[in-house]
Amino acid sequence: MTQPRIGLDDDGTLDDFAASDVKLVHFEALDQSQWYLAIELNSGDIWQLKFGACNDRAKGYAFAEQVK
Repeated sequence: MTQPRIGLDDDGTLDDFAASDVKLVHFEALDQSQWYLAIELNSGDIWQLKFGACNDRAKGYAFAEQVK
C-alpha cells in the first residue's frame, strides 16, 4: 500500500485516509463538533487534518465512534 492511501471525492474533498506505517497519532476534540488529527508517518511526513460536523439543523451536535 502506498503510504498514506488517500481517497478524494469528485470535487476534490478528502474522503478516505489510511496509513499503516505510523509513528504517532494525536487526536483532539476542539469543541462539540470539530476535531484535530495529526499523524506522523515513520518516514517523517506529517499529516494534519481538521474536521467536524456541518449541519445547521443540529447545532453543536456531532457524532464520532470508535471503530475496532
